[in-house]
Amino acid sequence: MSRLRANQITNENANGAPNFPHGLTVTGIVTATTSATTMSQIVVGSAVTANSNGVDTVGIVTAGTLKDKAGGTFAPNPTTTRGDIIIRGVSVNERLAIGTAGQVLKVNAGANGLEYGTDVGGKILQVVATNISATSSLAIPNGSTGTTTSPVNVTITSTVLNSKFLISGMVNGEANNMPDIYFGHVLKRTIGGSVSLVNVGTASGNRSVITRVQNIGHHDDNRTNTPSSNAFAPFLDSPNQAAGTAIKYAFELKSTGSSGTFYYGRTVDDNDGDEWERLPNNITVMEVSP
Repeated sequence: MSRLRANQITNENANGAPNFPHGLTVTGIVTATTSATTMSQIVVGSAVTANSNGVDTVGIVTAGTLKDKAGGTFAPNPTTTRGDIIIRGVSVNERLAIGTAGQVLKVNAGANGLEYGTDVGGKILQVVATNISATSSLAIPNGSTGTTTSPVNVTITSTVLNSKFLISGMVNGEANNMPDIYFGHVLKRTIGGSVSLVNVGTASGNRSVITRVQNIGHHDDNRTNTPSSNAFAPFLDSPNQAAGTAIKYAFELKSTGSSGTFYYGRTVDDNDGDEWERLPNNITVMEVSP
């Protein structure tokens, strides 16, 4: 016969499932709640092949749960955000959240995992500068190591742990009371009210420690007042601070003799003629990754 239609098919005793000793060929869909017999292979058309080595699928598989070979349940995908990646944790796969802009993926300090962080050392992270074209004056303190008062200063806030800072700049101007006054500049670093001199000579007895000497200033004889120009070679400072630390750098005046007044960006007399100059002052600090 070409077709068999029945509400129910049982074995001949009507107390169990029918037997198919020669097999069963199905060209449609088979739905089963259980399979009482362990089968070495199931072939359904060309879509699914199940055997002792696993399951090969070329179509869609929908399942409530999936078991691994040992019978354990597969862990769900731990990622939650676009850009997350899956890494191996201590014993299971874990989520590594995407980093922030500009970060790179690198091996952690313990060499047992991955993390996001800054690029390799020596990269410029940020640049801040103070550029001064206006003139001003400041008393030259004798041997001062106090807080920064010079207008040639800049504050930078670190972005990473233990970053370094490259400082450069120049101080232009003229001092009065020459030739009786000799003075220089020191590079001062202020962190949370604590002041340090950096890039200065080695202390020895009563000798002055400074960053750069500046002893040219105003003379009263026949217009010999000439403003001095001090350019400071770049210096790399390592304050070893946490990220988010505000650090102030300044080129500060320091007298090595009698006191006087320094005039930033101008001569002492500052007369209106082309033989009296106006000059800029500036300081630049670059944060460098450790």
